[in-house]
Amino acid sequence: MARSLLPAAVVSGLACLALAPLRPDVTPRSPGTLAALADAPSDEPRSRPATITAAGNAERMFKAASDLSASATEDLQVLVKAKTEGQRISEVAARYVEARLRDAIDLQRLGLRQLPTSSAGHVALGHLQIGRCAAKALFTEGAVDCVQEAMPEFLLALELSPVSAATHSGVASILMAGWPAMNEAQRADARPIIERAVKLSRGDKALKEQWAVISGAS
Repeated sequence: MARSLLPAAVVSGLACLALAPLRPDVTPRSPGTLAALADAPSDEPRSRPATITAAGNAERMFKAASDLSASATEDLQVLVKAKTEGQRISEVAARYVEARLRDAIDLQRLGLRQLPTSSAGHVALGHLQIGRCAAKALFTEGAVDCVQEAMPEFLLALELSPVSAATHSGVASILMAGWPAMNEAQRADARPIIERAVKLSRGDKALKEQWAVISGAS
């Protein structure tokens, strides 16, 4: 069984980051069950996704990473829900989810090697890193800092697209979803990013309202 010593509230906060919406063209499927995840493969050597060793353009790599991470994130949602409800979860299942997200990260990085100026690609990589970190938190003893791990990718994306409303709102949505898991220093760094996203996305009423609720409560 997974032996994470992190409080359920912290794990839930990390999951909010990992499960934050990223791509509007991906339709979430219904999550599976904890029982189904009990049949997850063990830590035996696994075949790497074929795309990792095959040549392909950046967009194909990004799409493969997104597809692979989608199912892994759904399984992560099941594990986190069980964890927050006080159920015991399988460490094998948690490690399996983490490994699939690691493979997705590999694919995303391959795509970025071919298209390093893709701000959306860097946002997606940061999002994947948070997902993997949240999965590791389920079987890791001690503190984890998923926001710190992903911020370099988010900041690079913003540097590449300094006036892009889509890039800023994408990063802001992830940061707002993970606001409960952030410390005060991280919130101080995130605040100007979110405020600029709201300014650039004047027509995004949902983004503005979400930030008003969060900023008013913090």
